[in-house]
Amino acid sequence: MLFKRQFNLPLASSHVRWRTSGSKSRKPSNGNQTNQKSFSIPKLNNAKNQFADKVQEFDRFMDHLKKSPFLSRNATRVGIPKHIFLEASEKFSNSLKETNQDMIVSRETLLNQYLGCSSEKGGLQRIVLPHLYKFIQDNYADQLPIKFDSLMTLSDLRSPPEWYPQARAIKRKIIMHVGPTNSGKTYHALNRFKEARTGVYAGPLRLLAHEVYEKLNMEGINCNLLTGEERKESDGVLKWASTVEMTNISMPLEVCVIDEIQMIGDDQRGWAWTQAFLGVQASEVHLCGEESAVPLIKRLCESTEEELEIKHYKRLTGLAVDKQHLNNNIKNVQPGDCIMGFSRKSVFALKQEIEEETGLRAAVIYGSLPPETRAEQARLFNEANNDYPILVASDAIGMGLNLNIRRIVFDTFLKFNGKDMAYLSVSQAKQISGRAGRYKTQWEDGLVTTIEKRDFERLKTYLDSSIPNIAAAGITPSVDVIEKFSKVLPNDTISNLLLKFQELSTLDGAYFFCNLEDLFSIADLLENIPMSIRNKYLFLQAPVNVRDETVSKAIRHFAVQFSKQTPCLLSESRGLISEPKAFYTSKSLQALEVDHRIIILYLWLSIRFPEAFPDIEYAKILKKEKENAINSALMSIGFRKKRPKKHDKEQFKKPQLEGGNQDKIDHSNQKLIKNVKSSPIESNWRKSTEQLKLNDTSESNDTVIDRRDMY
Repeated sequence: MLFKRQFNLPLASSHVRWRTSGSKSRKPSNGNQTNQKSFSIPKLNNAKNQFADKVQEFDRFMDHLKKSPFLSRNATRVGIPKHIFLEASEKFSNSLKETNQDMIVSRETLLNQYLGCSSEKGGLQRIVLPHLYKFIQDNYADQLPIKFDSLMTLSDLRSPPEWYPQARAIKRKIIMHVGPTNSGKTYHALNRFKEARTGVYAGPLRLLAHEVYEKLNMEGINCNLLTGEERKESDGVLKWASTVEMTNISMPLEVCVIDEIQMIGDDQRGWAWTQAFLGVQASEVHLCGEESAVPLIKRLCESTEEELEIKHYKRLTGLAVDKQHLNNNIKNVQPGDCIMGFSRKSVFALKQEIEEETGLRAAVIYGSLPPETRAEQARLFNEANNDYPILVASDAIGMGLNLNIRRIVFDTFLKFNGKDMAYLSVSQAKQISGRAGRYKTQWEDGLVTTIEKRDFERLKTYLDSSIPNIAAAGITPSVDVIEKFSKVLPNDTISNLLLKFQELSTLDGAYFFCNLEDLFSIADLLENIPMSIRNKYLFLQAPVNVRDETVSKAIRHFAVQFSKQTPCLLSESRGLISEPKAFYTSKSLQALEVDHRIIILYLWLSIRFPEAFPDIEYAKILKKEKENAINSALMSIGFRKKRPKKHDKEQFKKPQLEGGNQDKIDHSNQKLIKNVKSSPIESNWRKSTEQLKLNDTSESNDTVIDRRDMY
């Protein structure tokens, strides 16, 4: 049966919404506001229409397969004569329509893979072309050059378990701990980890790795730390807390704990969970995560012929939808509430509105904050009788922080996914909702609600819906395979090598090829820099968001210095790190965040190329300074409660500054007041100060886990 979504949520409105300062409700914009950028939220089809649209898209792609000059040229570059490609692509398309039993893949299988693909960009090519090339290899072998056969052999990814012969040589037991948020599943797995003589904890975030490392050492259990940019190891200590990408798969261990195993199906990072699960040489492998991962893990364990035990856990505390929404009135927030926004801009806009309207201070947590700063903001919120009784956060709180939240309040369920506005998945909505209530705290039983009435029914639908099962595990080519591939195509750039490898790859139905778009983008930045394939491929793995121009400039600078074979000192890399500021505004806070990402990038490179990037101690000192500055900046950015004022048309007029001057600095309260264009989605209803003009496009898609967190 073809994949269909298991829920049918109400349609989104197509208008932009806005809340006037001090008003009780949100109103639709009339679209005529001064300096308002034209933007509207697209209407989102329901699940049935989305399904039909994707099927039509799939059929159109298959019909035009042989007519694409681009695909034809690519086929020629890997050794397939043009006339063979045209003939074979037509036969391949026709045989899918005829449901040919002799076909290596069915139309239904390809459709299921496409419907389950979380990234639509290039999705059809990634799914269809490997099967087409396999069809060509099977039916035109005697007409193809040896080069094509060599490339197909190297890109055969149908047996990932065989890539890890040392793990296959031992008898492993897999224990799966399954349950919702706050069910104690990870707690029980970590107890076994503590008991073991040797072991590794593999978490999705640096923050989680740090937390486990610090907790064990405080309890007197010696433990090492290994993340992408930090290594703390002691002689004779055989336990590691690490990020999942850094999981030690090279030595025998007693216990391995892999957290958030459902991430094995993530379109970009899934390969790391697959590698850790299949490759770790542990007698016991404990997997913690959602029920949605169980069918896939069963299938993988059958392929490795390993014993699987599943332990189910129930939530330790209550979780319920509140009796009502906030009636579109931000004044109805209460101490212990966490208000959810899904971009950096909306987080600060909500903070401003809450502090102005209620007089309560709000801590903030969002994706571009350093893990250390997120932990500090969490501490401010968690403290009893604290000065920050409200938390405003993005979905960065979904993993990795212990928070004493009484109630989760959704400002919206729409989020920019890098391409357009989309609703949260059921898994995301449930995971965030589950952060309300915490065992053995003042808020044991959690509540969930929304600000707006129209989102309230959607919330109920989310929580009543089942999470779709994970269809397949992500994989990606190793540096060794790419090196061998490049020897067959010695004149190709790294981008072309990766593209051709992706198109030629043959996969088993239990696996999918992870999205390489970020790698392609970094490869474009480094295109003309002389470097070996191995080293350049390692650079492509760096935690860089290419939409951040400053960080992109930094990785190119580091790569140029590396190619010159001279040590690159961060202390001498002038222009990359901003100078300290006398006082803090949103712009200086944003600059501090960018500085921190550049330092993290340098430390990440120093782990892999220590001789080329030796300025480690200076980088660590600078990293700490920037973290302290970010903490200070967040403490200083606050908003006073507004005095009551008459609600008339005058308050909605654009503020006029004297003498036509567009900037005015008030040093007494460190505010930079500016005429601000409203943000595309959330903020056309907000009168903002410069502290809210956060033009950081790199954070418009604020995610639970991104490339900055992953190592």
